[in-house]
Amino acid sequence: MDRGRIAQALYKIQDPELGADIVNLGLIYDIAKTGSIWVITMTLTYPGCPLIDVFREQIERALAKDLGLKKFELKFTFSPPWIPAMIDPDLRIALSV
Repeated sequence: MDRGRIAQALYKIQDPELGADIVNLGLIYDIAKTGSIWVITMTLTYPGCPLIDVFREQIERALAKDLGLKKFELKFTFSPPWIPAMIDPDLRIALSV
């Protein structure tokens, strides 16, 4: 398994409110391997976002079921806080943000 395959799986996960993938939205902060465990660090658009469980479920499904990844950890952080400037520039234009 490599970082690129994990990132590709995450590109398939859409934010249902914004209609765009979580990678291009800038919600994925890091994908790193610590020992034998892949750690995905991400944020949400705001700390009280009700989609946390939806994202957790979709990411777990994509990594465990679709990629067969057995050891991974999903970390949520709000430091730094997400801002619209983190959106991929082309997507930002499409979303008019």
